[in-house]
This record gives sequence, structure tokens and C-alpha cells, in this order.
Amino acid sequence: MNLIRNLFQKKEAVQNEAEKKPRPVAERRKHPRYRIGNQTFLYSGNRAPTQANIVDISHGGVKLAVREHLTVGSKMEMAIYTGGIVAKALLFIKWEIQARDAMVYGAEFIVQDPRTKAQLMQYVKTISESR
Repeated sequence: MNLIRNLFQKKEAVQNEAEKKPRPVAERRKHPRYRIGNQTFLYSGNRAPTQANIVDISHGGVKLAVREHLTVGSKMEMAIYTGGIVAKALLFIKWEIQARDAMVYGAEFIVQDPRTKAQLMQYVKTISESR
């Protein structure tokens, strides 16, 4: 009799646990990301421009797919085309992963002046409104 009672209690406990709603997971990111797939160019020192595909972008950073190797920890400039103006935003390359046919890099924007920050904000705003 105790064995049957224990089985029913365990079954009730499992059902009660399953009925609990999952807790929402807090988003770690400060800014929402937008998937775009636009082409851009990266500049570093005297090297020729490196073509890259913007996988996603936010006010804080960008994920790039690149066929050439970039150095994690390095700084580069990325061309931003907004309102007929080409601006260059400074990036800090934070991480890399190997994808199927390219390397994928995560970079943080390093905004140095108010004009570049405004252009970057406008660029991301334009993208977010078109989605």
C-alpha cells in the first residue's frame, strides 16, 4: 500500500513540476540586433579593404562574415553608408568562430566622436524601421 501511495505522490510531483511556467531568461545584450546581410568593407592600416557581410548589427556592435582572417583584439574601421554619406566606424574585434565557408567575427563599436555616433545610430535606426 505504501508503495502505491509513493508512486502516486511522485507522479503528482512530476505533474506539478511540469505545469510550472518557465522563467523568462534575461537578455544580456544592451541593444537589440537586426539581421541585414549587407555588404561592407573593413579597413586596417595600409592593407587593402577587406570585404565583409554584415550578419547582424546593433547600436553596440556587429557580427561579420569574412573570408579573410582578422585578428581578435585588433581594431579596424567599417564603412557605413547612410543618407548618401560614407562614414567609418571604429571596431574592436572581440571573438571569432569558424563557419562553413567563412570566419564569423563579433565586434564592438568604439565611438570616438558625436558625428560618427549619430551616423551609426541613424544607420541602425534605418535598418530597424525597414524590418
